[in-house]
Amino acid sequence: MYDKGQGFAKDKTQAFQWYQKAADQGNALGQVKLGRMYRMGAGVDKDLTLAFLWYQKASKQGSARGQTALGRMNKLGNGVAKDLTDISEVSKDN
Repeated sequence: MYDKGQGFAKDKTQAFQWYQKAADQGNALGQVKLGRMYRMGAGVDKDLTLAFLWYQKASKQGSARGQTALGRMNKLGNGVAKDLTDISEVSKDN
């Protein structure tokens, strides 16, 4: 809601805080959203390593969004050394 300004004024910092709470409780969508915020530097300093970590947590829970984002980061070498073999391992696990 804060992320897109739905019902509240758009506030990326506030959105980040709520996504962090959800992600810390194991919510896969919260983990994906938190990863995106780290990847883009929205509401928080850009940190590709943390983005990768949160996408990875969501991916391990079976989140298609997390798997897609993780695969994209692996393919491009964002936040991790470029590794196309890791992409196939993610798909094998799920």
